[in-house]
Amino acid sequence: MQDLPAGTAYAVFTGIGTSGAISLGIVLHRDPVSIPAAPPRWQ
Repeated sequence: MQDLPAGTAYAVFTGIGTSGAISLGIVLHRDPVSIPAAPPRWQ
């Protein structure tokens, strides 16, 4: 088994934790699921 760089491991586990927290919020607290609106483009 090869070693995983610390930065990569941090990014992977942070992503797993974030998606887990969002999933629990949706399931346990019935948070609404929506796609955030994109900010308006300045021309």
